[in-house]
Amino acid sequence: EFILTLKNFYSKKYNIPSSKCYLLGYSNGGYMTQKIAFEHPEQFQSFVSVVSTISKNLSQKKPKSESNLMFIFGTKDPIIPYK
Repeated sequence: EFILTLKNFYSKKYNIPSSKCYLLGYSNGGYMTQKIAFEHPEQFQSFVSVVSTISKNLSQKKPKSESNLMFIFGTKDPIIPYK
């Protein structure tokens, strides 16, 4: 909820529509980004999850609605494998 509160505060303060808001998360933040993409897709235009595979929790759920979600991985990352 913190991320959504922050986004809503600045969207109202600077009159920024959701169609101009993007969310990017790296590592654990990538998992958070995926969760928000699944549960609140209307809040952002697009989502980017960097070095974080789709979590087992989310892989078994259906998103609330369609959203733009991009995944970025490193092919030589020993912690979060590409495949």
